[in-house]
Amino acid sequence: MIPGLLDENERMCATLESTRQEADRGREELIEVKNELTQIRQERDEMTRMCTSTMNEVADLMNETMNRLRPGQKSSPLDRERTAAAELAGRPTPAGVSSI
Repeated sequence: MIPGLLDENERMCATLESTRQEADRGREELIEVKNELTQIRQERDEMTRMCTSTMNEVADLMNETMNRLRPGQKSSPLDRERTAAAELAGRPTPAGVSSI
């Protein structure tokens, strides 16, 4: 009877050690998976920021283009240059400056 109990005790100790090793491997794998998940989430957040920034830039460009294409809403930079040139042409030439 005692030898049987000793054998059973050894088997249980071996099973316990095997189970502990398996649990340790599972914990290590879980840590690796958590680290990988954290990295993937960071990459996802960075991609989200980049996409958002790009889409905002595209929207700004589209709005700017639409504003330039709408007649009568805003004058183009060329109109301002023409207006400034016309104003200068209508002013008298300052003394001591020759006009071309």
